[in-house]
Amino acid sequence: MATRSLSSLLTLGLGGGGRRYVLTVGEEFTVLTLLSGARVDNAWIVPAEPEEGTAEIRAVLQKDRKAPVTLLADTFEQIYKEEAVPRVGRLDQGKVVRRHSAQAVPGDMWQGALAQGQDPRGAKLFYLFCGLPRTDHVAGWVTFYESLPNPRRGIHLLPLESLALMNALFDAEAKSQGGVRWRIMTTMNVTGGLRQIVAKQGRMMLTRLTPAPPEDMEPHEAAAMMARDFRQTLTYVKRMGYREGDALDLALIVDPALGEALRTTQWDAQSVLVTTPHEVGRRLGLGSVGKADQPFGDVLHAAWFATRKAHTLALVRPSEQKSDWHKQLEKAAPLAAVAAVGGVLYGSWMTGDGLWTTWDSITRLGERITVATSARDAAQAERDALPYDPDVMRGTLALADELQSGALAVMPLVQALADGLRNRAYIRVFELENAAAAPPPDPLQAGRGGGDAADAGRPTFAWRADLDLVLIDVATAEDALALGEKLLADLRAAAPGVTVTLLRPPVAVLPDQTLVARVAMDRQGTGTPTAGLAAPPAAVTTEVADPGSGGSGGGGGGAGGTAAAGFTMRIALVKETAP
Repeated sequence: MATRSLSSLLTLGLGGGGRRYVLTVGEEFTVLTLLSGARVDNAWIVPAEPEEGTAEIRAVLQKDRKAPVTLLADTFEQIYKEEAVPRVGRLDQGKVVRRHSAQAVPGDMWQGALAQGQDPRGAKLFYLFCGLPRTDHVAGWVTFYESLPNPRRGIHLLPLESLALMNALFDAEAKSQGGVRWRIMTTMNVTGGLRQIVAKQGRMMLTRLTPAPPEDMEPHEAAAMMARDFRQTLTYVKRMGYREGDALDLALIVDPALGEALRTTQWDAQSVLVTTPHEVGRRLGLGSVGKADQPFGDVLHAAWFATRKAHTLALVRPSEQKSDWHKQLEKAAPLAAVAAVGGVLYGSWMTGDGLWTTWDSITRLGERITVATSARDAAQAERDALPYDPDVMRGTLALADELQSGALAVMPLVQALADGLRNRAYIRVFELENAAAAPPPDPLQAGRGGGDAADAGRPTFAWRADLDLVLIDVATAEDALALGEKLLADLRAAAPGVTVTLLRPPVAVLPDQTLVARVAMDRQGTGTPTAGLAAPPAAVTTEVADPGSGGSGGGGGGAGGTAAAGFTMRIALVKETAP
């Protein structure tokens, strides 16, 4: 994998007349590219923070004040929304588009609307509404850009302007293919990382900016990282209508060493083009855009943008549109203004100004909601793409850590179970969980949910084990009940400090059964007991009577009683935490 030194972007070639600059603003670095004629002459890399990088850029541009400068944004936060706009008359179409743009791209963002064509019936027009949020980082560079003495050629979005670059790479292959075509191009930019551009039928659909592989990462590891990033992008594209079987073209523009590893990787694409920025520049007639082993595509994007005769879309701020509207109003106002309605107009203006302030506050809040919703959807998509449930994995890893550290001792629990059972029952189901925040087992609440009020104030526990026991050598329900009570007592004695609770008895009383107790009093004589002496003991026998069969029996195997292997009961063992 080629060494990604920043100095490798400097002194790229020689140029002639027609000098112009492209200022590419990113998240990690900012690149200033100088073109002379149709060739790249030089490039400078500065820190991304405006207070650190503007001094060097200003020093370069002050020596060449006549050369125009264009700002190209390669930042993380960018908005692209395609919407249908009603088709109206020519005089009103601009107003309708501006109104839809204000709704699609809220707040004081730099924004623009790109016509995408009309539907077959001709009733609506499709527009791609684009926005660049006014973050402190972007606002600092725009303020610096607007203060330059050089001629300024506008603010543009790198993904939107490089969409034609991606289409140019696949034009030859796509001419003979029909149907729905998707295209994805990934370049490694020094300004921010891996820039992915996704298009459908040549139209912008999505763009992503993700971290690039570290410089010291092996090529095969970097290729695996990019493959995972590509699969993550497909989860977003599927939400936009991509289906298995749709044609997908993939372009990966990296250095030669990483390219060799990417060629051996499996991709869910119909065609895969792995190349370098140097080769793309030569193929598209852009000349030298870097060394042959150069991985970064910043200069490639800048050269493509600068050599285009017509750019895709220049962004403006709503405040600038508002100023134009006020200028038109000022020209028309003297023709209709009279002294009698001066006060009314002033009051209306004050009301409108208050409404505008309120609307501006609402749109700013809407902007925050849009950004937060986008971040939430991205996080949810990443979570959905994971092969395992994160909550289950966190609980499993926490339990494994406790077992490995010895905080949760299992062998003493196993020995206590062996001492308490003593071959009178065997364990069919053993469930162990970390129950540090779980409520204690309650046989009255088993099988039904409890509310917050019921859970409040309960103690915490270190662990909990639920066991299904199968009683051995028990023939009747009476024997099963007696043995169950004996097992509970022996387990409590064998495991001091552990709470043993019966969750399900070995004999279940069904709705059509009755629990019957017979009491036989064995007195040595007739009459009442002598005063001051206790009554003689009573012999109590308990059985389950089934009216349908006339005898005693157990419940079904699912809720206690006789299963295929005998009478079963369910108990819970809970270890309390230290106070």
